[in-house]
Amino acid sequence: MNQAFSEDVNAAAQRVEPERHRFELTRIVDGDTLYGLAVMESSTRVFGNIRQSHDVKTRLLNVDTPETTGAERPQGLVATEVVRQWLESSMGADGTYAVDFYVPDNFGRWLVEIFAHDGSSLNEMLNLEYGWPSNYSAMDQIMMAMSGRVF
Repeated sequence: MNQAFSEDVNAAAQRVEPERHRFELTRIVDGDTLYGLAVMESSTRVFGNIRQSHDVKTRLLNVDTPETTGAERPQGLVATEVVRQWLESSMGADGTYAVDFYVPDNFGRWLVEIFAHDGSSLNEMLNLEYGWPSNYSAMDQIMMAMSGRVF
């Protein structure tokens, strides 16, 4: 993992501890916005195994890919395809990914980091290999989301 990237995300995690859940992808909106199901499982003595899932909109933390509309459309479609291919090749055997959920932004999207079954990070790959970092650090994004500011 790249040191600068991990230091930024670790600083954000010290401010707001993320919750890790399994995530089933249902729709790729564009290169940094995904819809899916946050899956939570537990086991109780009385009821046995319980599986709950919640529809969620997510926004990749510390990533800003080109939009799929307007002048950025060609690059936005490339970004969306890069994400689709990574997700297809990185899915766990159960069809899910590990996702760290931080806080919701002012559009109701959860700021997240998505991990493959091998532990690699989609966010880090987009940030470092494709040069699509956010204009704001992960910490700044979390602080703005918590205060209701648009970023």
